[in-house]
Amino acid sequence: MTATIEQRGAVGVTRRRRAPIYRPGLDGLRAFAVAAVVAYHLAPGVVPGGFLGVDVFFVISGYLITGLLVEEWRSKGTIGLPQFWMRRIRRLYPAIVVLLAAVVLVTAVADRAALATSRVTIPLALVYQTNWWFIFHHVPYFERFGPPPVFLHLWSLAIEEQYYLVWPPLLLLMLHLWRRRGRIALVALGGAAVSAILMAALYHGGASVNRVYFGTDTHSEGLLLGSALGLFAPPASLATRVAERSRRTLDRAAAVSLVGLFVLVLVLGQGSAVTWDGGLMLAVVLAGVAVLVAAHPACRTGQVLAVRPLRWLGTRSYSVYLWHWPVIVLTGAQGAFPLYGLSQLVIRLGATAGLAEASYRWVERPWRTGAAQRVIREQLQVSRRMRRSILSASASAFAGLAILVAFVPAPAGPRFQRVTETAAAAQRVVGPGRAPAFSQPAALRDQELRARVTPLDVPPAAEPRRGVLAIGDSVMLAAQQDLVAALGPGTVVDAAVGRQVYQGLDRLAAYKQAGRLDTVEAVVIDLGTNGPFTPQDMTELEALTAGVPKVVLVNVRVPLPWQAETDATIRSVARRPGFRIVNWWAASRNRALLWPDGVHPNPAGQAVYAQLVKAALQP
Repeated sequence: MTATIEQRGAVGVTRRRRAPIYRPGLDGLRAFAVAAVVAYHLAPGVVPGGFLGVDVFFVISGYLITGLLVEEWRSKGTIGLPQFWMRRIRRLYPAIVVLLAAVVLVTAVADRAALATSRVTIPLALVYQTNWWFIFHHVPYFERFGPPPVFLHLWSLAIEEQYYLVWPPLLLLMLHLWRRRGRIALVALGGAAVSAILMAALYHGGASVNRVYFGTDTHSEGLLLGSALGLFAPPASLATRVAERSRRTLDRAAAVSLVGLFVLVLVLGQGSAVTWDGGLMLAVVLAGVAVLVAAHPACRTGQVLAVRPLRWLGTRSYSVYLWHWPVIVLTGAQGAFPLYGLSQLVIRLGATAGLAEASYRWVERPWRTGAAQRVIREQLQVSRRMRRSILSASASAFAGLAILVAFVPAPAGPRFQRVTETAAAAQRVVGPGRAPAFSQPAALRDQELRARVTPLDVPPAAEPRRGVLAIGDSVMLAAQQDLVAALGPGTVVDAAVGRQVYQGLDRLAAYKQAGRLDTVEAVVIDLGTNGPFTPQDMTELEALTAGVPKVVLVNVRVPLPWQAETDATIRSVARRPGFRIVNWWAASRNRALLWPDGVHPNPAGQAVYAQLVKAALQP
């Protein structure tokens, strides 16, 4: 942009050219953000708060886009909304279309299970609605140990584009009404606060994490704060020189914010209530400070963040984000191309970097600069025959991909069944010739989430003080038959797929309300596979089981961040009267006892599991 701005001082008015909106220091922040996200997806136990990188992206996007809209208003007196939306389409759509097409082709050949679980999310990704689909169908982002949907990461693009469908016309209206950017910025700040408050209010632990994380209403604080900054200090209005003292203050503020962000990435986790009760908003505020200073041409922060490696990663951050997740899913233990050990990390990073570079160089940049459009127009103008050929080829490619998405059958073998849970374990429970319980996880999950158990739901208990009540998730469900055989016919096993800790405690509360805990000799609890078992949960469990002679807790083995928290919570009651611990984590070090998912016991493991519980119940 070459428009001018006015600087008013004590002497008069001077005019200078605006600095370009592009700020290379912001590429360094993008590099930090995408590196945090990729690190989290590769090693969530090492970088438990890496998902906060998405919120850094949100702040940057809100700041830059709003800054562009403000400058357009200042130079033209209006905002061309159709032109804005077309620019967004050119910027984002080609790369995502190529990603979808490539992954559909690969999964149709090598991983039909992954394709089958993505049939609905693929068209929703094209209209940026995947986040609400994940909410309404209880698709977890954090609490998962099986192979996740291959397009799960597109939820963040959905939130961003939904925001950019609503914010620009709203901004245009407010500019017409008030013409004072400061007042509008306060509205945006108020919106960010409301979004953060909604996140805290709707968070109740367990499955509510996915609602507040995927929700556009509860996760727009970064976009709104960035927009407020774009109104207060648009990039093009920042002075190229400031007083040395002011520069040092700004750079120090940026340094503190970057260190703070780094610490939050290392310590905040999805299982902590602090994250959702203000921790994420704190990360957004720190990101806002870093963005504003990195974009300031008079500060040195932008120069430090603009070093070549960070700029390379930052300029390709969109493509890296798009491609890293499918690479991770398809090369996971249950993916089409399973990798293990150091080679897994090297190949994943190398494949992500190569695909991102190809996407940036041959898809993103040509469409952004208009080179791709020019080539297409030139080819369409060559001749009528060429035009027909291009249109025919495009239509055929689209139709072919649509047919693959809609009609490629899911595999009938164990591989597809393990996409939802361990099919072999399910078949072990329900017996041969019957549909496995894990084949319809959404229905089971809906039932669990929508209804709290009433006493009428509780199955009959055993004779007074002679039976055992066992409540658990799919790990216990897999070992149900062996457990009943080991503990005796008076045993009641109440286990379900995908059960969260709070849902298991709801079941226990229903038994207590019905008076059934007064008649059992022992209660066995195996929860924590699908989400953290917190100290607060343990306090509730102790209150519910007061008066029960024996309470047996089974610790967990699940390769996700909450394993350590869950097992630590269980260990905390090891010395309390009446409590006994089954160390399933130690026993399951022997991988011969587990199915390939590394979580559920196979037939040999089911027998060991049952005997461990039996031993814990002995006098």
